[in-house]
Amino acid sequence: MLRKALFHGLRPILVVNKIDRPEERAEEVVTEVMGVNSLVAAGERAGTYAVTVTRDGYEAWTRFDVEVDEDECHVIPVTLLAELEPTP
Repeated sequence: MLRKALFHGLRPILVVNKIDRPEERAEEVVTEVMGVNSLVAAGERAGTYAVTVTRDGYEAWTRFDVEVDEDECHVIPVTLLAELEPTP
């Protein structure tokens, strides 16, 4: 799936689920995934993005104007916390 997205010029977004649980290990998961060679080929572009997180049974969470900056060599990762509300 990642390979297809990259082929079509899409930019992957990493979402770490279930960080509200006592056994969460969000930082460890992000570190593991960012070290995966398959993500090295992802296009790194600074810019302004809209991010939407959806899940069945929950209201969609959207954040507009997410600024992604860059330094001399790389984009600077942005961390967002999406708190989904159950649908009534």
